[in-house]
Amino acid sequence: ANAWGYFALLIPALILLAREETRVWSELRPAIRSGITVLVLFSLGLFVLFAGVLPIPSAWLGTVYRWLRMAGLAEITGTVYHVSRIFLQSQIILIPAWLWFFIRSTQDHRPFNWRTWVAWIGIGSTLLISLSRRFWMGWGVASMIVALIAAAHVRKTFSRLDLWRIFGRPMMAGLCSFLVLYLIAATALPSLLGGRFVQSEPAAMSRWSLLPVMQEGIKKHIFFGSGFGATLTYVSKDP
Repeated sequence: ANAWGYFALLIPALILLAREETRVWSELRPAIRSGITVLVLFSLGLFVLFAGVLPIPSAWLGTVYRWLRMAGLAEITGTVYHVSRIFLQSQIILIPAWLWFFIRSTQDHRPFNWRTWVAWIGIGSTLLISLSRRFWMGWGVASMIVALIAAAHVRKTFSRLDLWRIFGRPMMAGLCSFLVLYLIAATALPSLLGGRFVQSEPAAMSRWSLLPVMQEGIKKHIFFGSGFGATLTYVSKDP
């Protein structure tokens, strides 16, 4: 499927969901939980592995890196701070997963035990080590929207408990997500995360150079796209 036609793939999924909603959700929930758990553990495991905190020979790490790269499982990128970026395209599903916990946090009738905290913090930590500005922007904007909607919903009876559920819990989960990674790479982590917002950083400069070219390309085929094999050329200093 190309361009907007991609969304047509939702039609059979929605039809199946409408016909057998109970069975579909009962089978889908365990699969979603298992997938997110494996993704979080795999990402954090790679972060620890390539953080240099374990006595593992560099030759072994090189073998693991080549296998991950050739298999297309993950993108491991070294940084000047001696901590590697662990990026998987599938990490994007962790944004709605985070928001699900956020929405659950705003509901007083849902239990919020230590397992929920561990899952929420693990998801946040994984989004941080992706070092993806796109993920971070979507994560932040979506979280603010959920917070505003939740606050508006209880605006007439807003209390300290609502303040904790809507703002306190997410902030605590985000802080703990950072602290988990800080325990692994204390000296490098603040500079590593902060460096992603520096406009002179090569990857950031590359994005800014690409935007004008993309705008011109989009103007040519706004609704149907340019089709498979279309190319855009721009100048980049990102190695």
